[in-house]
Formats: sequence, structure tokens, C-alpha cells
Amino acid sequence: MEGRPITTVKALAEASGVPRYALDTMNNDTPNVVRIDYLRAIGETLDLSSLAYLLGVDPNLHQKRAAETGFSDRPLLYAGKKKGLTQLQLAEKIKMRVKTLRELDKGAAVYVNLSHLAQLCELLELSVDTILRYDGADEQY
Repeated sequence: MEGRPITTVKALAEASGVPRYALDTMNNDTPNVVRIDYLRAIGETLDLSSLAYLLGVDPNLHQKRAAETGFSDRPLLYAGKKKGLTQLQLAEKIKMRVKTLRELDKGAAVYVNLSHLAQLCELLELSVDTILRYDGADEQY
């Protein structure tokens, strides 16, 4: 697909390796849970500077990145502490299981609930890319 624009869901599925059914689900008006590796693959295939474009979030809303805020391996733990929140309090605030929050924070989560992701971005003032550890195409640390 090199050099050819990706204009269909089928072409995106072929270029990214993301199954067509998953793209159709994400293309829904109300996608709920998405595999994180699929989001990254789509971002890389489309050469996106930010995964925020895929989620309908303003990529400039929260531009705090790991390098700018002084944390690298545990963005949710660090940002939560700066806001005076424990992981338990943070999980309760957004109605998320603590185990799931910890897995997401450690980069070990396989799936992400898009509603929880949006709430975390807003509450902690972090970018989607920082939480999902996506180094966008134009990202320079």
C-alpha cells in the first residue's frame, strides 16, 4: 500500500493488520472497548502524530507528555499523585477496576474502555498518547 492513499476500511485493515471486524466496530458511533495494539497499528499506518485523532479528542487539549512532566513508566500513578489521588480513588472516580487502571498505567493492558480513557485524560490532564504510550509520527522528545 506504500504511496497509495488509504480511502476504505478494507484498505486500512490490509495495511494495518487490524481485522476488518475490529475496524467496523471502532467505526461505530458508540465503540466501547478497543484493543490498544489496534489503536497503535492504525495510528502508525495512517502516520498520525497523535491517537487523539482516532478518538475524536482535540490533540492539543492536553499536550503534557512524559518528557515534559518528569514521569515515564507510570503516567497515571504520577499524575494522580500530583492531583492528590490514590489509584483507588482515581479508579472509583471513573468507575474503573483498580486492577485495570494499574495494568493501563504499567502499559500491560490489552484493551481500553474509550469512556474511561477520555475520563482519565480529562481528570489527569494527560494526553491519550501519554497514557497509551504512543510515540506519534511527528513526536520528538
